[in-house]
Amino acid sequence: SDDYMPQIHRAGSVIAYQPMLQLSYMLVYLFDAETSKAIPGLIYMGFLIGFYGLVRRASSHTAAMLAVTGVLMTPEMVSMSALSATNVMQACMAGPGLMYVCLGFSRKEKHLMTLGFVLLTINCWIRNEGVLFVLIGGMLALIFAIRQRQYKVILLPITARFVKYAQGAVQSVRPAL
Repeated sequence: SDDYMPQIHRAGSVIAYQPMLQLSYMLVYLFDAETSKAIPGLIYMGFLIGFYGLVRRASSHTAAMLAVTGVLMTPEMVSMSALSATNVMQACMAGPGLMYVCLGFSRKEKHLMTLGFVLLTINCWIRNEGVLFVLIGGMLALIFAIRQRQYKVILLPITARFVKYAQGAVQSVRPAL
C-alpha cells in the first residue's frame, strides 16, 4: 500500500518512545514478568507519596491528605495507571515538577526550582510532549528572573531544553547498514 511509511518505525522517528519508558519496562522484563503494567502503578504510587510530601511542605497535614485523596479519586489517573501508558508517567513528573518550580519561586529557594526542572527534564525522557512543560517552567523562570533580577535562574530551563536536544541528536543517529 502507498500509505505505509516504513521510515516511521526506524530509530529517531518522531513516534519512537523516549528512553525512560523503554528502560523502566526493561527492568520488569529482566525479572521474567509477562506484562509491564507494574511500572505505571509503581510510578503512580511514588507520585502519591511525593505529592503528599510536596503539598505538606506548602500547607497543613489535613490539606495534604485531602489533596492526595482527591488525586486518588480521579478516575482518569487510576484507570491510566492500570494501563501501560505514558500518560500517568508524564503527569507524575510534570505535575510535581511545575509545583516545585512554583514553590521555589514563591519561597525564593533555588534548590526547589532546580528540583522542579530536574523533574521536568525527566518528563522529557518519558514523552516528546514533555517539552511543553519545560517551556511553561521556562516562562515562570523568566518572570522570576525579571522580578528578582536573578538572571542565573534562566539557565535552569535552558539546561533542561539542551538535554532534550542532546537526546534527540542521539536518537537521530541511524546505524549504517
